Amino acid sequence: MSKGVNIELLKKVMNQIIQEPETWDQSEWHSECGTAHCFAGWCEVYMKQDGTHNQWINAYHNAVSGLGIPNGLADYLFSPFRTKSELYLTCKAIISGEMHTYDQRFYNRACFGSDGFNSYGFDFDGFDRDGNQLEYKLL
Repeated sequence: MSKGVNIELLKKVMNQIIQEPETWDQSEWHSECGTAHCFAGWCEVYMKQDGTHNQWINAYHNAVSGLGIPNGLADYLFSPFRTKSELYLTCKAIISGEMHTYDQRFYNRACFGSDGFNSYGFDFDGFDRDGNQLEYKLL
């Protein structure tokens, strides 16, 4: 896993969800009353508290930036269908360093892995891990 992952923020969010599950609602960034948040929403709440929140971008991008994780992993963690156990196991794997290789169980519904690349080695924008753009040819 990237050395840039903000383990402290990851732990804060997961611990919040574990300790006060009634404040967690994975189906929306922030509830109307402001007392329940999804994983990314809680990242944003904690980022506002420590002054690292950017008011000009949305919760998704704030959380990706704050956590220091690739978009593929963010898509997995922030999915509205993610269960508490899936979040917990993923966070645990990130924290322990076990999630450092390309692992199919962390593919999102768009078929991108936790490292942001598909099984062919390209990211969502068509670039490979070396930064080379996919050459599209007519089939």
